[in-house]
Amino acid sequence: MSPLVSVIIPTFNAEAKLAVSLTSVLEAQTPFSSLEVLVMDGASTDNTLEIARQWAERDSRVKLWSEPDAGIFDGMNKGIARARGQILYFMGAGDVMRPGVLSELEKLPNLHPLLLLHGQVWHEGANVAPDAGADLKLIDLARYDIPHQGAFYGREVFQTVGLYNTKYRIYADRELNWRCWTTPQIEKRFWSRIVADFELGGASSSLYDPEFKRDWPRLVWQRGGPLAWASFQISRRCKPEQMVLLRKLRALLRRRGVK
Repeated sequence: MSPLVSVIIPTFNAEAKLAVSLTSVLEAQTPFSSLEVLVMDGASTDNTLEIARQWAERDSRVKLWSEPDAGIFDGMNKGIARARGQILYFMGAGDVMRPGVLSELEKLPNLHPLLLLHGQVWHEGANVAPDAGADLKLIDLARYDIPHQGAFYGREVFQTVGLYNTKYRIYADRELNWRCWTTPQIEKRFWSRIVADFELGGASSSLYDPEFKRDWPRLVWQRGGPLAWASFQISRRCKPEQMVLLRKLRALLRRRGVK
């Protein structure tokens, strides 16, 4: 019988981080058990493989593959190909899933194969509003992304929009979410739940993706149209404090019923 959830963890030389992530998924989610965890290793040269093997030996839900890859998103794509779950979830080594998330997920209605369910993520010191991510519009996704540590994908999502584009070594998750958001048959649903504590300083927060920077305005225009493109262009010319004021104004208008 196929599990409800496949958790895919791409790793490379993650010996100091992997165990905390595996613990959060395998030991802090009781009584939930309809789960598999796929560790997709990129041929680590430290003790990552030994740690993963130890977990796999004592818990049959853990599967391990190790071979050279083309980066994080290549590992995720390989995990998608091997996943048997109805719902796919991606986390980095060092990210921590909150206790009880999977049991609560199982109780949500209509977890169908073309669902993108997105919740919230947290890091100590981060300013996360209670409704962060609620009522997202296309113009919002042109400006910022849904953190992958907070997102659950029905397995047919990838059959519909394709896999991660490994051309984008840092922001392939953002580009994939944009394809999802601009595909009408995929349902986008907000879950008012902090799903995971993410590791600050991961790849997407510390490295530069020139291919993505070059292509993103064109991708926004092609799939989002002129309004999304204009919103993106305005946002990247605004100072951070100006964007904060714009978000507060928008929230105020929403509370007063102005769309």
